[in-house]
Amino acid sequence: LPFSREQLIESVIKLPRATDVLAVYVGGSTVEGYGNARSDVDAYGLVKSGELLDEHAGFDVVFINGQHIQIDFLPVSFVESAIEEIRLKKPWEVSLIRSEIQLLHRLCNSVVASGDDLVAGLHSSLLEAGFEWVCADKKVRESWNILQVGDGAMDSCQWETAVYAARST
Repeated sequence: LPFSREQLIESVIKLPRATDVLAVYVGGSTVEGYGNARSDVDAYGLVKSGELLDEHAGFDVVFINGQHIQIDFLPVSFVESAIEEIRLKKPWEVSLIRSEIQLLHRLCNSVVASGDDLVAGLHSSLLEAGFEWVCADKKVRESWNILQVGDGAMDSCQWETAVYAARST
């Protein structure tokens, strides 16, 4: 990455939305090795929960050394309530939506800039609660639904739609 850990942390904590930042981590295609020259960097700030942070705290965009960085803020209370729901319910009963699962997945598969112990603890708690089963269940259900769309498209002779559905699973 074209910036240092310190530059990232400094940029995050200067943002107005970044009150009480407990951890900063980076995830996404660039970090996971499949990004390209146009890819942005996905950074995340775990923040203390406050009155205005009932679900997601939103995001900001910054540039460091010409690199576009989207910083999503996530209240720790959201992660903790997701862990509790995963722990108490069967995978197909968990109410997390795709974007929330992606945020939690990024927490588990990230490069930590600050707050190593907090991120590691939440990561462990997610895995112990069965987060991997929830991810697998959601992915299988999504794939099944897409295949049903493809099947319906074939019945209607909508070949391009059917092929697209098959490829997207």
